[in-house]
Amino acid sequence: MEVEPRDCFLASFPRSGNTWLRHILYFYQTGAEAVDMSALDAFCPIIDGIDLQRYLAAHAGESHRFIKTHELGAPYLLTGKVVLLVRDGRDATWSWHRYRMAFNNETPDFDRFLKACLADRYRYRSWHSNVGSWMPLTDSDRVLMLRFEEMRADTEGVFARVLAHLGIPADPDRIAQAVALATPKKVAEPFRSEVRARRASGDGAGQGGTVERWRSQYTPALLELFEAMAGGLLAQLGYPLATRAVAGAAAPAPLTG
Repeated sequence: MEVEPRDCFLASFPRSGNTWLRHILYFYQTGAEAVDMSALDAFCPIIDGIDLQRYLAAHAGESHRFIKTHELGAPYLLTGKVVLLVRDGRDATWSWHRYRMAFNNETPDFDRFLKACLADRYRYRSWHSNVGSWMPLTDSDRVLMLRFEEMRADTEGVFARVLAHLGIPADPDRIAQAVALATPKKVAEPFRSEVRARRASGDGAGQGGTVERWRSQYTPALLELFEAMAGGLLAQLGYPLATRAVAGAAAPAPLTG
């Protein structure tokens, strides 16, 4: 696509809160009190979707165009503005595995999935490759980087920062209403409905996002493997490491922007 200054990209690795943020933004911008996935996708389509151009044409006269992306970071996107949402890679990767089980009927073998994911064998690659591709771009004032966990802790405050970054006037009452409407249950229901329609398990697909669930889901061996590959980036983003020896690990640094 040809990026314009009015374009607003909501970027993340899969299962990092992107759909939740899209819901809040939709309720804030439209004043609606309900939304299904087709309306949400028309409001904020994914960049690699087959209907992207049709959706963008529908918003031709608007001051902002909203686009979701799980793609690797690319400098050309900085013609617009980017909200980069990052989540603890151990949680995001586990959740992506559960999501793929639900929607793609994939094997429940997390060991095999994790090793393939860490080797960049899936679309959008591994968490550390995907998020790491964005890090050189975060020095730009066109990029606002946020932690999913911060958004969980102070949703209204973080969303106000999103609006300021995108150049959208902030109304505290509308922010509160949009956040209240985008409950985990409402955000999860479209996913669960589709899962039920496919007669698959919905565990982990659209659950509203948990924090530090990895502590109960990774074996010590898998946790060591993940942190050996991604520990440096986890530490850079301020996430505590569970293993001691991590190649390339650096001291945690607070996010800015």
